[in-house]
Amino acid sequence: MRDQKRAVSGIIILITLSNFLISASAYIFKLICDQVDKMPDHAWTDSLVVFVVIFAAVRLIGNTLVSYYKEVKPQILLKTVENRFPAIAHWKYMILSLAYHNRFNVGEKISRIEKGYTRLESALGDLLIAMIPQSMFLLMNFALIIWQDWQLGLLFMFPFAPAAFLNYQVRKKFQPMLERVEMFKQERSGIISQSLLNIQTVKQYGQAATENNKVRMLSDRIRDLEIVIARKMQIYYSAISGLLEVFFCGTIVWAMVKCFRQELDWGTVIFISIVGGKMFHFLWMFIHCYVRFLKNMAAVEEVMKLLREKADIKSPKNAVRPGPLSDRIRYDNVSFSYDDFGRRDHEAAKIFDGLSIEIAAGRKTAIVGLSGVGKTTLLNLLCRYYDVGGGAITYDGVDIRRLDLDAFNKLFANVLQEPAIFDTTLRENICFPCRVVGDPKLASVNVTDKEIGEALMEAGFAEALGFDKGLDSMVGERGVKLSGGQRQRLELARAILAVRKGARILILDEPTSNLDPETEAVIHGAITRLRQEFNITVIAVAHRLSTIRDADKIIVLDAGQVLEEGTHNELMARNGKYAGFVNKQWLER
Repeated sequence: MRDQKRAVSGIIILITLSNFLISASAYIFKLICDQVDKMPDHAWTDSLVVFVVIFAAVRLIGNTLVSYYKEVKPQILLKTVENRFPAIAHWKYMILSLAYHNRFNVGEKISRIEKGYTRLESALGDLLIAMIPQSMFLLMNFALIIWQDWQLGLLFMFPFAPAAFLNYQVRKKFQPMLERVEMFKQERSGIISQSLLNIQTVKQYGQAATENNKVRMLSDRIRDLEIVIARKMQIYYSAISGLLEVFFCGTIVWAMVKCFRQELDWGTVIFISIVGGKMFHFLWMFIHCYVRFLKNMAAVEEVMKLLREKADIKSPKNAVRPGPLSDRIRYDNVSFSYDDFGRRDHEAAKIFDGLSIEIAAGRKTAIVGLSGVGKTTLLNLLCRYYDVGGGAITYDGVDIRRLDLDAFNKLFANVLQEPAIFDTTLRENICFPCRVVGDPKLASVNVTDKEIGEALMEAGFAEALGFDKGLDSMVGERGVKLSGGQRQRLELARAILAVRKGARILILDEPTSNLDPETEAVIHGAITRLRQEFNITVIAVAHRLSTIRDADKIIVLDAGQVLEEGTHNELMARNGKYAGFVNKQWLER
């Protein structure tokens, strides 16, 4: 709300004016009662008429014009904050590293955003519409009562100190419990999300009841904890309520005694009765709002933790904007451990320790090795999904940590074993790397339908143009409406477009491991044509010999170190580890 200071100031002024008019109307009514009490024949006097007119005008203005703006202005502010907040939280997710995202599942992250902005709106609503106005009303009327009779004022004010202390105890005692409730709710959202994302597997193994039981058990824990909180809070409510009522009644009785002694006007008694009743009602509402505020802030605090997260992988100041690779990429004495990113569960603590390799520009480099040796990690480090723990990765001699991150990432195109397909149209999926944002309110795609069609043809996915809605056909969540081969060719079409729009490094991570020979041949043909046309650099991780055989250099990894490197023929001639992989058909022919 940093840029909403003017709006907040206006709301505070309106709240102050509204509360002043409420208190003023009560005080004017007190003056009217005093006038009536002093009139011998209860005749209307000029001053009485003036007070009645002022009383009516104050109430009319306070309950119509001022009340309207006092209610509508906070609503405008709340809707502004509510609808801007998801974009702020989403942007934070977008700039955080994979290390952060690996700590939470999708359901937990979505739950954090959704609960965050709904609870934030509720918390701000309580603050602006209830708690601040009620606090101002209490303070104004404390001052008026003390001005009327300081002894009555002190008696009236006495229970507010213990009430405030009890409120503090409520916050101190229940805030950790409320945070636990929110933590359990996030966990429950995560389980529900994972069950839905993997619904086919759940059904295949008959695990629907087991998954639902996990949700039920968490729901029962949440229910039990919330019942305990509700019961214990009600004890505090009753104690505060009893304390306030005793002193309010005592104040009224003492005020009446003073009237009988003619030490006080009856108008003052009526004023204290009206205003005091409203004050205790407002205080009671304040306490309820305060507890609700604490509950909401427990959810908001989870989002605040997100907003306080530091983006550990980002562009440095005075970042170097990279051009197409002209010389080489070098891993220079690189060390890396997932432990440095909080992944204590990773089976291999130290992935690399002093690894050095080179990838030449315009060549195809293949990386092979058994599972877990760090092949994919090597690619993740190059794309700066993680940063090295020691040593450096250089791009044409420049440490990649000095490069502009967005510009560097746009140099890469990917064809992966599990294509990333969005639940939208074919067009939007294929054009994903080609979107640009100029005006913040206007995003555009710098690619034509003709270019999309050519990319689909090159990727062997021309049948997509014959779908019922053509490029506007929906593909479903994770591309469920497409076959495995179609998803792979869609991602290849995306990579082709990315290369045509400036990407010069093509990453292949097991791109054909689950494909039939015909689809595999289409993909290899398209990649060969891309290499010939654009002189791109290709980095391939694969188990298929067809993907590796034509590489200019094959790097064999073992235990985080380079065991062998050379062409296919050179490595076969050495009869070492690589030859063993081929002969034992670990590398599929």
